[in-house]
Amino acid sequence: MNAWRNPDGTYDGIAMLAQLSGLSRAEVAWTAKRLQELMRAGSTKDEAKATVKADARDRPWERQT
Repeated sequence: MNAWRNPDGTYDGIAMLAQLSGLSRAEVAWTAKRLQELMRAGSTKDEAKATVKADARDRPWERQT
């Protein structure tokens, strides 16, 4: 767990999930942000997951700067 600890004692969840899953940090960060956006906009968890799954086919995290 210390590998993902920030200087302030919190943890870098994006880095941890990326390393454990084998996905890129960009993909994990995009997925988390997109799920959060959809659920704040009123989507249910299942609707948000389905939308993210469909959106991920285009790999939008690769186009971000």
